Amino acid sequence: MIALLALHSLELRYTPQGDEALCGAILLDLPVRHFTPQTGRIHCVAYAPDGQTVLTGGQDPVIRAWDVATGVEVRQFVGHTSNLRTLAFSPDGRLIASASDDGAACIWDAASSALLHRLPHGAGVRGVAFTADGRRLLTWGMEPRLRLWDLASGAVIETLDIGRETLHGVALAPDGRSCIYCAGNTILRWTFGEPSPATLLCDIPGTFEVARTPDDRMILVEPYTEFVVQRLDIETGSVVCEYRGHTDWIEHFSVTPDGAGVITSSLDSTTRLWDMQTGVEVRRFAGHNNLIWSHACSPDGRFVLTGGTDGTATLWSLDDAPDPPVLRGSPSGLMAAVFMPDGRTAVTIGDDRALRVWDTATGCERHCWRVTPGQTLHGGLAAHPSGGYVAVACDDGIGRVVAIETGAVELLLTGHQFRIWGIAFSPDGRLILTTGRDCTARLWNATTGDMVHLLTGYADMVVGASFSPDGRYAVTGCDDGTVRLWDVAIGAEAQRLVDPRFPMVYATVSPDMT
Repeated sequence: MIALLALHSLELRYTPQGDEALCGAILLDLPVRHFTPQTGRIHCVAYAPDGQTVLTGGQDPVIRAWDVATGVEVRQFVGHTSNLRTLAFSPDGRLIASASDDGAACIWDAASSALLHRLPHGAGVRGVAFTADGRRLLTWGMEPRLRLWDLASGAVIETLDIGRETLHGVALAPDGRSCIYCAGNTILRWTFGEPSPATLLCDIPGTFEVARTPDDRMILVEPYTEFVVQRLDIETGSVVCEYRGHTDWIEHFSVTPDGAGVITSSLDSTTRLWDMQTGVEVRRFAGHNNLIWSHACSPDGRFVLTGGTDGTATLWSLDDAPDPPVLRGSPSGLMAAVFMPDGRTAVTIGDDRALRVWDTATGCERHCWRVTPGQTLHGGLAAHPSGGYVAVACDDGIGRVVAIETGAVELLLTGHQFRIWGIAFSPDGRLILTTGRDCTARLWNATTGDMVHLLTGYADMVVGASFSPDGRYAVTGCDDGTVRLWDVAIGAEAQRLVDPRFPMVYATVSPDMT
């Protein structure tokens, strides 16, 4: 459309503006797909190292993981209470780090979505980055300090206070042994293990962000005063190249995996690909209806994923490879999602009190059932091994077993005094475990709905609910910092793991029971 209007304008009368519009239209690329994984703005996106999974996060504090090949939302990471600012995968793809305005960075198990460590800060956290060996995490935010964490223990290894200057861009060295950061008009290097940073460049125009080239010889900065990214020689500070063309502030920029290009995302609603050496704009991606705040490039350099304040994430092709599928979420705020055992059906619950059944091959909604009149749904969802039923944890303190093809409520699990948070079927489908705000967990007969065991002794609300792979134990996670294993045959506590520093929102057992 832009090209047609520009041609029509030039046919009537030549103008420089019409010529510029036509040239700009030639640079525009069409999106591979749009998808709207969550409500509100998307602040951050990330690509897994194997290129098979992407993450989205933003105003909705739930992190969502998507399978790129199938277009299906595969899991959620629930634990933050405010805006998400940054998401990152560890180099081996086994861990995920997240930064949030709630004053914490979190470490998650990428496969199970279990919260492994909650790393507290004194203010909002804006950035996280894994070191090259995957053993440490660098965090920064609204406080004037950098923190380096040990990922095995979740403990702070060292902290660098930067004084009164405002901390802006931070970038790890490729070898993971140091980082550079911007404080005021100075760029400094902190080598981990050393008490003080070394000054690299002075009198640099203030910058919101900084990035390093793969050879570690150049750095990229964005001056406050211009809509441009500059590549600086790290030894002399001289401007080697500029990437100029955006018409509003640049929110994020990065170097492509092969080091040949620079990607920028701007408040002018475009993301652009530039030639690293020449500064020439190679591609332009325009499709968001509002500001673009983030992007992530696939590890193979074939795709770039952008996230915008219009609540959509968009995948763009950097080559002529086949289009990846659309990733679609619930039309309303999504609270929980689960695959049925056959993998061809997914079920979601949302804040509109609807239970939706989806065809995963087409992304089409098959059924929409209202199972809790007048009550919102904020709890868990579990699939019966037979594939015909789901168990829903409801805010009215009643668990419901629902037939997914008819929407009929087959069982009511009545006993909790307040909201039910977690719910799970045993592997053989004979028992249901529920956990609640009333500081109890309960085991139910999945056929009759009768309560089999009341599990008590908690000092706070119980959230996490799962079973061991062999079905012998029920596993619960509690806000009092305990994970407990219960013998389902007798309803007795078999083991307790305690870490009072963190609420145990999720709990699970490894397949080998170790």
